[in-house]
Amino acid sequence: MSAPKMVSSEIAHIAYEVSDLEYWREKLEAENIKVLNSQPITGCNRFEFRDTFGNRVEFMEPIT
Repeated sequence: MSAPKMVSSEIAHIAYEVSDLEYWREKLEAENIKVLNSQPITGCNRFEFRDTFGNRVEFMEPIT
């Protein structure tokens, strides 16, 4: 039996729907966490960052 295939952290990630996306951007940047703009998708604004283990984390806010 072979080992399970690992998925790159470039693809697999956790995403949170938040309100006030800019608040969260400012809060992370105040802690010296590098915030990266994500590829645009229809219907929401979003950004991503890496947690302390290097995992990709995304915050997104629906456009209303």
